[in-house]
Amino acid sequence: MRDAMLKRMIVLSVSLAAWLVGTPAESADFYCAAGDVPCLIDAIKEANKNEGLRFDTIHLEAGTYTLTGPPPLFDGAVSNVLPVIVGAMTIRGPNAPEATVIQRSGPVFSRIFTVGSTGLLQIVNLTLKGGSPGDLSAGGAIFSSGSVGLYNSVVRDSFAGHGGAIEILDGSLHLNDSRIVGSRSDLAGDIVSVGNLCSCTGTSTFPRSVIILRSSIAGNRPRSGSVLGISNRWRGLIVDSNVTGNQMEYAGSAVSAGDNVSIIGTTIANNVVGAALKASPGVVVDNSTIAYNSGGLSGSGLQIRNSIVTGNDALGDCTTGITNLMSLGHNLFGNAAGCGNLHSSDLTGDAGVGALVDAGLPGGAYVPLLAASPAIDAGDASTCAVSDQRQLVRTIDGDGDGVRTCDIGAVEFYPTLNDQVQLAGLRYSFVKPLSNDPVDPRHAAGDFQIRATFANPGPDICHVAFDVVVLDGPAGTNPIMWAGTSLGAQGTAISATEAYAPLHLRSGESQEYLFRVSVQQRTSINFLINVIGDATGGPCP
Repeated sequence: MRDAMLKRMIVLSVSLAAWLVGTPAESADFYCAAGDVPCLIDAIKEANKNEGLRFDTIHLEAGTYTLTGPPPLFDGAVSNVLPVIVGAMTIRGPNAPEATVIQRSGPVFSRIFTVGSTGLLQIVNLTLKGGSPGDLSAGGAIFSSGSVGLYNSVVRDSFAGHGGAIEILDGSLHLNDSRIVGSRSDLAGDIVSVGNLCSCTGTSTFPRSVIILRSSIAGNRPRSGSVLGISNRWRGLIVDSNVTGNQMEYAGSAVSAGDNVSIIGTTIANNVVGAALKASPGVVVDNSTIAYNSGGLSGSGLQIRNSIVTGNDALGDCTTGITNLMSLGHNLFGNAAGCGNLHSSDLTGDAGVGALVDAGLPGGAYVPLLAASPAIDAGDASTCAVSDQRQLVRTIDGDGDGVRTCDIGAVEFYPTLNDQVQLAGLRYSFVKPLSNDPVDPRHAAGDFQIRATFANPGPDICHVAFDVVVLDGPAGTNPIMWAGTSLGAQGTAISATEAYAPLHLRSGESQEYLFRVSVQQRTSINFLINVIGDATGGPCP
């Protein structure tokens, strides 16, 4: 399944690659000092001049770039402080997105970026904050007819009548390791809208596609419509992501998916909406969890496999109005009333899942399996993804019967193995950042480096990982796990390789694991982990 998904991602990207390869002009780099909006404006103008003949990069020093711009316009008109993007360019900050912010200020109605039909904009390590063209226009932070990609970036606190955070009129959208949070929309407007305002009678410069990978759309407040809405005209992939904790004023959906959308390894949970998922015929859901929403499945023709649907409506998970649901097998429905004829391998009843866990990592909010869940080892291993939403290896022996099988849902259950290992050594140090390191607020004070040696006197432990049960400190400490990039805070799970060690701890072996905890101020922290993994499935592969 994951191989097929990657092939599809390549197909979606091939037209874009062809557009970029073989351009005759050399790329240019521009550099702007912290907060220098005129420099950013001039750099965009220069990058626009070639209209795609080269791919330029605008480097922003860490800081806040405030768009004050011209006075507001009315009657639906939008005053753009930054030039419309018509060329190909990357605008990037140095590291953490929180360190480099482009924001709207004051009474000016201005979205952050507008991208024309020939424009290709990549946003890297940035936060876009407070964009708003007003409630009569679309695209709070971004309005695009071209191609937009957000990588390790945040869109927050934006507002529009439609597309409160992002409006893709035409073209493509990529969200990788990014977050859409705290934004609002009015009227019947989505928060992230892909193709829903497009007449699409002609061809597009870019393939009409959306790929959302390891990203979060959480804590937004659309008035109605959808939190994430994807038109039938768009090919889409939503992988290892979460749509959680959004609250809608009137009936609408958390995700409205067009007829060529696949949702894999994703959690849709804790949304106050009319429906958790509104599907068009052809939508496929694999290895995902849809739980604790105020409405269940809606639409027609949904294909679903290896997934959990539970706790979405007291009357049943399908009573919101799903028709022609096609179960591909190995699903678990908490209350299957209204779901129609299920597959013989499907399960119903208490799903045995816990409360939503959110460790603050993009795409990382998930609903865990409890130790007695019937979803454990009940999936179809032949179609299961190779890793779960947390990026942990799938197909381990979760129920202790000696057979490694995939679990149902977005995450694999990893048994706790504290009693099987012995703590053979423990030491720690504190490392301050180098004076010439780029400013990164996530570890401004430095890192605790905790080295723990575990011995395994018992059978092989395969796919060793660690649940971070407690990670906290005094106000302002904000500890997070770190391994060159953020691994999340309390509630996250990390693999042995992210602790700088081999994946397996074989019988009779000892191994040292390095846990790096970054803090914003140096003070004491509380750190508690569980060792988790597969100790009953036989020798490690």
